[in-house]
Amino acid sequence: MPHVSFDNLSSSFNPDISLIAQASSLIFFSYIGFSAITDAGDEVKNPKKTLPRGILISIFMIALVYILVAIIIYGAMSPSEYANYDFANGSVAEVAANFLPFSIAAFVAFAGSIAIISDINPTILSTSRLAFAWARDKIVPEKLAELNKNNVPKWTLLINAVMAIAIIVLAKAFIEAVMMINMAVLLIFITISITALVLPYKHPEIYKKAQFKIRILPIIALVGLISSSLFLMFILQLPGAMLGFLLLLTWISIGSILYIYTQEKHQLHWRLEKQQRKEKDKSDKDLIKKLFDDEEDEILKKKR
Repeated sequence: MPHVSFDNLSSSFNPDISLIAQASSLIFFSYIGFSAITDAGDEVKNPKKTLPRGILISIFMIALVYILVAIIIYGAMSPSEYANYDFANGSVAEVAANFLPFSIAAFVAFAGSIAIISDINPTILSTSRLAFAWARDKIVPEKLAELNKNNVPKWTLLINAVMAIAIIVLAKAFIEAVMMINMAVLLIFITISITALVLPYKHPEIYKKAQFKIRILPIIALVGLISSSLFLMFILQLPGAMLGFLLLLTWISIGSILYIYTQEKHQLHWRLEKQQRKEKDKSDKDLIKKLFDDEEDEILKKKR
């Protein structure tokens, strides 16, 4: 911070909303971890307090780090370097080398590489827990949640690995792989936002069971729906995005066909309640029929 020149910051503050939106849509994958927190909800102690607190604290802390990094990158340059620097192709480590020893700058670059690689871990955690939930509700074959000797969901991990390799192979550049990931995440967030809007009215019995509620949920869901849709539109306008989007739609279609094919086996809450109502109605009808039959038998016996 002592190396920061606030003259640089004031001269660079000329925001272009369109460019900010495009940049935000491309780095959206950086925020996947926040949603991954909730995927492990079944294994969290006191989730009513822990999950909301964990999400909010992590969002504010990461936002603070991002802001500080941006302030230092822009503010630590000399005016001449700032005027000629290629921000599109530069890096944090490269800027840090101007005012830090080479060894520290190299460590920054190394730490950044490790941070990117470590994103794989929460992704594996998230997808494996989702597979467990889907298999438990019989939305997907239960075999997908089968564990190996190390208690790892082997089939889910294999499918994710194959899809990840396919994306890397089909993508001609790193940015195209990023676009595919972002489009997938944005579609999920759009769906979640729609669900948050519809759930209290479509299935109030499920919504009432929620231990954590937000009064302004409809506003948050609507903002999330609009912003996610706009980000998706920005990405689709970029060169090379359409091929990835078609691949994504193909993968969604496969999942949709599997969902429809196994629909009668789903053990979701409203399906269970519907089945229980059917069974109760049938039981009541059988009981009424039995009572009528017994009464008719009694009448016949008396007549005899």
